[in-house]
Amino acid sequence: MLATDQSLARLHLRTGSQLAQDEKAAAEAKSQLDALEKEGANGPKVIKAPQEAIVLKINVGIGSVVAPGAQLLELARPNGLVLDAGVIPAHANTISIGDKASLVAVNGSHSASGSVVMKSELVRQSDGLVPIQISLPQGKLKIGQFTEAQITTGRAEGFLVPHAAILVNDKGQTYVVQAVDMTASTVPVEVIGSDGANDVIQGNLTAGNDIVLAGNHQLTDGMHLRTANAKNAASNELAKK
Repeated sequence: MLATDQSLARLHLRTGSQLAQDEKAAAEAKSQLDALEKEGANGPKVIKAPQEAIVLKINVGIGSVVAPGAQLLELARPNGLVLDAGVIPAHANTISIGDKASLVAVNGSHSASGSVVMKSELVRQSDGLVPIQISLPQGKLKIGQFTEAQITTGRAEGFLVPHAAILVNDKGQTYVVQAVDMTASTVPVEVIGSDGANDVIQGNLTAGNDIVLAGNHQLTDGMHLRTANAKNAASNELAKK
C-alpha cells in the first residue's frame, strides 16, 4: 500500500502530507508487527499449563484475533475438582467442613467418595438451598456430570425406631415397650440420635421383637397384646388387648 502511495506521489496524484501520513502509519504498523513477532506471533506457539490440568473451556477459535490479556481457555487441576451441591437450610447446620460424603452419578454409572470443603452461610435465591462444595477424587466422575451426595454428619449405632415409640416415665427416664410372646415388656433406653421422625436408641432390647407404637403409653409389664387391623399388613402395630 505504501509503495502504491509513493508511486502516486511521484505522479503528483498524492500530496506530500498524505504520503507522510501513510509513511508514519506504515512505520507504526511495522513496529507493532515487530513487537508481536518478538512475542511469538510470527508462527504457531505452544501454550503449556504450569502443571497437569484439564481443559474446561476454550474461549477462542482457530485464526481468531484476540486482545492482549484475553482469556484463551479455562483449566482445572485434576486433583482440585469439586462438586457444587446444595442442601436444605434445615440440614445445613448439621454439616461441617471435613464431613465425609458418598457420591453417586445420577445415571448410576460412577461413584466416589469425597469430603465437604466449603459451606455457605447464605441461602441461594434461585433454589432455596445452601451451597456447599465437596471434593472429588481424580478420574472418578466426569466434569459437568449430575451427581447425588450423601453426607455423613455423625454416626450412631443402635436400634432405629419411630419417634412415637419413645416414652418417658414419672422419673424422667426414657423407655419403649416391646412385644415378647405377645406380652408387653418395658425396656429402659437411651436416645443417642434423632432426625425428628426417627430415633436411634440403645438399651437391653431383644432383636426381632416388635416395638409397640399404638397405645404404648397405657401398657405395663405383663399386659397381653394383640395385633391391630391395618390396611397395610406390613405396617401393623400392636395395641392393648
